[in-house]
Amino acid sequence: MFGLPENFDANGFIGKTLEIVTFGQYNTSLTFSDGYLVDIEGKISINSGAPVDLPDSLPQLYPLINHTIQRAQASANGTLTLIFENETALHILDSNDHFESYQLTLGSKELIVV
Repeated sequence: MFGLPENFDANGFIGKTLEIVTFGQYNTSLTFSDGYLVDIEGKISINSGAPVDLPDSLPQLYPLINHTIQRAQASANGTLTLIFENETALHILDSNDHFESYQLTLGSKELIVV
């Protein structure tokens, strides 16, 4: 909906480990080490596959628990890509023009709504 800020640096995710995946009726939360959190209300894609909605994305997310992010990239279209050490690429999409697609909490620093 809002896109990522132009100056957003996704490299803060590098070295963070996915610790917890939780879900509710309308969102999935990814809790990483060091207080990094991604709350997803939109679609995701794994390894550039077809975008999937909640809760269909859950079986694709669970295998990533305890894996560490090796690379991270923010795209102009609002997509946040997190690549884990096992080479799995998680694309978190800015997939809705009318509602929030995801929120980022970067430790105690900031909350970004996309």
